[in-house]
Amino acid sequence: MRKHTRAIEESSPLFSYWNSEQSNTQEENRLLKSSNTNTAKVLFNKEPYKWEILFQSILKEVNRGDQESLKGLKVLMEMLNEEEKGKTIKFLMSKNLLNEGMVEIMNSNDEIKAPKKNNSMRFARILFSIFTNPYNIEVKRKRNHLYEHTGYLFYRFKSLIYKQEKR
Repeated sequence: MRKHTRAIEESSPLFSYWNSEQSNTQEENRLLKSSNTNTAKVLFNKEPYKWEILFQSILKEVNRGDQESLKGLKVLMEMLNEEEKGKTIKFLMSKNLLNEGMVEIMNSNDEIKAPKKNNSMRFARILFSIFTNPYNIEVKRKRNHLYEHTGYLFYRFKSLIYKQEKR
């Protein structure tokens, strides 16, 4: 599972952004990856931390076999420009995180039909992730939302603990 965790992290269109200084130039490059037409792109543009948590969380759900999570992945991918979306899907397929059938379902204009199940646990896991930052995302720019602050605190706490363990 750790192999897939690393592949999910690396598949993100924001992977290089999180591992950068997040300067104004890098912020502009991040925004260039956004769709020009999708109205939901506001999440990608204004709340990259939340977008990233959702992206990684939903991919983990898909990886666990939750086909219904393809709906959420499709929505997130539509926030990207076509080039970035294509690169991301290609990478996900190369790491066996998505297969051709999943991509066909996501590219279809039909509603994704998956067996309905209780989504409350998935919702709770993702909400918990937004506030606790299990993916160790470091927001170096101004944090505007409560979940960015709590996520940063968890990130810093884990960084301190990890440093202590290394000694």
